[in-house]
Amino acid sequence: MRLGRNLLLSGLLGLAGAGVSAAGEAPLLEVGGGLTAVLADDGSGETTAFEAVAGRIGLNLNDSLAVEGELGFFPSTDIRIVGSGDWHKLQGLFGLKAGKRLERVGVFGKLRLGFVESRATLVTLPPVDVSETDFALDLGVVVEAYFLPLVTLRVDVADLIIPSEERNSVPFDGHNLQLGVGIALGLW
Repeated sequence: MRLGRNLLLSGLLGLAGAGVSAAGEAPLLEVGGGLTAVLADDGSGETTAFEAVAGRIGLNLNDSLAVEGELGFFPSTDIRIVGSGDWHKLQGLFGLKAGKRLERVGVFGKLRLGFVESRATLVTLPPVDVSETDFALDLGVVVEAYFLPLVTLRVDVADLIIPSEERNSVPFDGHNLQLGVGIALGLW
């Protein structure tokens, strides 16, 4: 057990050190994933945390500017709307991350546009599938920590804005606090 853990750690350290020319320099391409939560009205007037798994890819144009995309899946949001089953959400956000990267930490602002798609099966006879896709705007702050040359720990705090004509149709309408934590690996 201990030998396997040491081999895994050695492999990760070797992979993380490959291809880095200077400390604090951004890799060209980053791929990562993490967990995110949106604090929103659950349909009953109560604020609930809706959790998701997310994948992210980023292209660093330089140490201060990146283009990135993120896809998040909310597996079951258990919304309290009469006659509905569980809602499932898919969130796609694409945009810019700009800020300051130092040797061990970076602080960035982010502006990303995208969508939130909601799907549910209504509890009727026969069951009816319902879906809705809304525009989304993600404005926030990203703090990154660089523990190894190509390994980044990332924390996001954002306002997820989803304008919708039908208020209270599904959660996430309006302004929502979105929190995320993840890890990314630099590829070049």
